[in-house]
Amino acid sequence: MAAGYQLTAGQMAAIRETVRRVMMQHRGETVQAPRSQVQRNVQVILKADLLAAVDCQTDPSTAAAYVMRRTSSGDLETTDREITIVNRFQEISVDAGTYAKAEWIDGEWQLYAADCAVDASFGPSDLVSE
Repeated sequence: MAAGYQLTAGQMAAIRETVRRVMMQHRGETVQAPRSQVQRNVQVILKADLLAAVDCQTDPSTAAAYVMRRTSSGDLETTDREITIVNRFQEISVDAGTYAKAEWIDGEWQLYAADCAVDASFGPSDLVSE
C-alpha cells in the first residue's frame, strides 16, 4: 500500500474537534461557537428584575439586559443590543436598572457580577444609536 498524505498534529487536533462538535450536535447537546467568534464577557444594564433561581441546575431565572460599550473617551454607553441574562444563583436577585457583568458559559449569558442601579428612571429612551 502506498503512503498517503500525512497530517500534522494541528490538523489532527482540528479534525478531532470537528468530529466532537458534530457528535455533540447529533446527540442534541448545545455546541458553543468557537471562542474566537464570541465576546466572552459583557457589561450590561438590566432591563427587568432578575430574580433568584429556584434551582441552580434545573430552574434558573432570566431577564433581558442592554449591552453597554466603551466610547472613545473611555465612558460606558448603553446600546440597543439586548441579550438574555441567566441567573443560576439561588440567593442573589438583581433589580432592573442595575449595572452588571455577564459571561458566556455553556451557551448562555450567565450573571457573574452586579453593582448598583445606574438610574431609577432608566428606560429605552436612554439608548444611544449604534
